[in-house]
Amino acid sequence: MCLPIAVGFDMMFDSMPMPIDVSTPVGESLVVDRVYRSCVVSLAGYDSWVDLIILGMVDIDIILGRDWLSSHHAILDCYAKIVTLVISCVWRVEWTGASGSYPSKVISYIRA
Repeated sequence: MCLPIAVGFDMMFDSMPMPIDVSTPVGESLVVDRVYRSCVVSLAGYDSWVDLIILGMVDIDIILGRDWLSSHHAILDCYAKIVTLVISCVWRVEWTGASGSYPSKVISYIRA
């Protein structure tokens, strides 16, 4: 969770027993040591509870990791910009991102 969002929370954070070193996509490194426990994240009308770690970033609000996505049987369609959560065999939650081109200043890479 980014710092500006965390500032608006009316909750107390916990200190993590051991700080975590996080590498960002642009090669920077952040040390995180604070977490908000049992926060409600709402995605297309579906509420889920997560522990949110505070990152010193401003461009990304919340990052839901592989563990959360896996436990919610997420299907990611990057081309169509659709995230589908398969909550049960009969109920699905779908979220569609905004379409359009990215600003030219956005750079993405994968380090081998």
